[in-house]
Amino acid sequence: MAPASIATSHASSPTPVAGEFARLRIASRQSETADSCSFTLQVPAAQRVRFAARPGQFLTLKVPCGEAALLRCYSLSQRPDGDGALRITIKRVSGGRASNWLLDNLQAGDCIEALPPAGVFVPRSLDSDLLLLGAGSGITPLMAILQAALVEGCGRVCLFYASRDAASLIFAEELAEWSVRYPERLQLRIWLDAEQGVPSGRAIAERIADWSAADAFVCGSQPFMDAAGAALGELGVDAARIHLERFAATAPTAVPGGRPSRLRVALDGRRHELDVPRGEVLLEAMEHAGLRPPSACRSGVCAACKCRVLEGSVSMRSNQVLSESEVRQGWALACQAEPRSAELQVEY
Repeated sequence: MAPASIATSHASSPTPVAGEFARLRIASRQSETADSCSFTLQVPAAQRVRFAARPGQFLTLKVPCGEAALLRCYSLSQRPDGDGALRITIKRVSGGRASNWLLDNLQAGDCIEALPPAGVFVPRSLDSDLLLLGAGSGITPLMAILQAALVEGCGRVCLFYASRDAASLIFAEELAEWSVRYPERLQLRIWLDAEQGVPSGRAIAERIADWSAADAFVCGSQPFMDAAGAALGELGVDAARIHLERFAATAPTAVPGGRPSRLRVALDGRRHELDVPRGEVLLEAMEHAGLRPPSACRSGVCAACKCRVLEGSVSMRSNQVLSESEVRQGWALACQAEPRSAELQVEY
């Protein structure tokens, strides 16, 4: 995850509880580049309240590409407008089972199971000036934020978008159309690695220097995130105005040795007690003890394993879905939470 000094989430309302999967129909499929496609998913009328979305959020899909389905999260790439249509954009990943299966098999008319939108990579105000920095498929949540800010807000938007080459630019035509529609409010700053080299922090800073007062949203590969972070730091951007979205959680670091923590948990109307070894998360410890707490993505992005800490303290390896307010209220993700106290009490 990001350094503690940088805000990774600022939600303006409580995070939706993941709940059960719903079957969504693929209304359309559109090719974006040689290795990426957009899918518009139609939400049934009975599920529209649960699937109400905000720009910057994502869907968790159940991908049936083997004996055991895979769970993968894909950002909404279009402004949600309440009509029940949600668009996601998927880029093929070399060796990636889920992305390859979806791009090779999913067609208009098919159905796929999904959890409701989640995530807190969301602007606090669409009326503020926004600085969006993305690379590759990191453009997807930024595209939804860009559209929402221009249509629903009154602030200005600057998008710095780095891509391998012109042919790999996702939404190239769409971005050009938005630029024509909002010439006074939208600035596009495109960077092509094939022509300009991989962008450094200094190079990014030079191109966004006049936007240092805006709220910044950054999404892309780790090297790009590092470069963008360096650029924002060089420009003196307040850490509270930097928001990060990562498509992969940071690998956990095991902590060997040490005494286990004693966990008391209320689950399904019953109370249980067990030890949680150092370096193990609550979900794993409960499963090893024979319990079956709710879970889904196991990577800190869907909130299916959300529980409340009543006594003691935990630290989360990754959190892309709970707001700062929820964390202050004691909510935690069991799949990411490690005990930081000798005694711990949680409830579901």
